[in-house]
Order: sequence, then structure tokens, then C-alpha cells
Amino acid sequence: MSMKVKPFYAGLIFGLIFAFSQAFLGYTWKDAYAYCTIGHSRDLMLWLTSVFTRYKISEYILPFLSTFGVISGSFIASKVYREFHVVKIEKSNLFTMFALGFASAVFGLIATFCPVRLFVLLSFGDLEVLFGVIGYMLGIFLAIKLMRR
Repeated sequence: MSMKVKPFYAGLIFGLIFAFSQAFLGYTWKDAYAYCTIGHSRDLMLWLTSVFTRYKISEYILPFLSTFGVISGSFIASKVYREFHVVKIEKSNLFTMFALGFASAVFGLIATFCPVRLFVLLSFGDLEVLFGVIGYMLGIFLAIKLMRR
């Protein structure tokens, strides 16, 4: 028997868990670091810059371990639960998917936010993040339109 959860309800439950964690356990926006993979690669590059140059811009000791942990942990979990499969993309769609993924990564690095950190910072009252939220919603809307074509 498999349990299926609709994305809306999963997001609602996840959001409530995070809000309660923040309110009652003192969870901060830096604790949301594990939910985004873009931040891991950015912090890995900052750490390498700190190691090989005289500029100390990284506040993490070994971000390589977190990057490795996220990638290997997700791969092992997908194998254990038989969720790992290769998706074939049509050749006509290949460049579009690559460009959208690359643009998502670049804009995520420019904003230095993943969606979870974006909403947590917004809940802390950072109104500059509102532009990021609008950008994410616009991007999701455009992606849905593109995928339904």
C-alpha cells in the first residue's frame, strides 16, 4: 500500500512544521541550509577561495562534507525506495531544459537564497526578499506553462 500526498498538502505540512520549529525551537534561517543544493555549491566555492587565497570569506569549516552528504544521501535514499530512474528528454527539448536549469541555478546563486530560506527571511521582515518571491512565483508559472505545451 503506497501513500500518496498531493504537493499542496506536503508543502502546507512542511511549512507548518518549519513555522512551529522557528517559533518554539528557535530555528533560524541558517538551519534551513540543508533544504537547498544551490547554497552547498556556492559555499563550497567560497570555502575553496578561503583555502587557496588570502581572503577569508567562508564561515563554514568543511562545506564539502555537506555537499557530499546531500548528493550521496539522496542517491542512497532513491535507490532504497526504488525512486531512482533516468528520465529521457527529447532532443528538441534538451536545450530548453538545460537552459532553464542553468538559469535557475544562476539566479539562485545571484539571490543567494533557496525557496525555504527566501520565505524564512521574508517572515523575519526582510522586504527586499519580496522581489525574490515574486521572481520565484513568476518562474514557476512560466515553467508550468512551458511543460504543459
